[in-house]
Amino acid sequence: MAVITKTNLNWKFDYMIEHLLEEREENKQIEMERRAKLAENLG
Repeated sequence: MAVITKTNLNWKFDYMIEHLLEEREENKQIEMERRAKLAENLG
């Protein structure tokens, strides 16, 4: 059985938040590129 400590939980939570923020930034970048390409095709 694993021992779960407050530090362990905090680390996991911080790691998950950081991962989600990185993913959000990547998705934002992909969306901007997609919109630029779409505008280029329409223009």
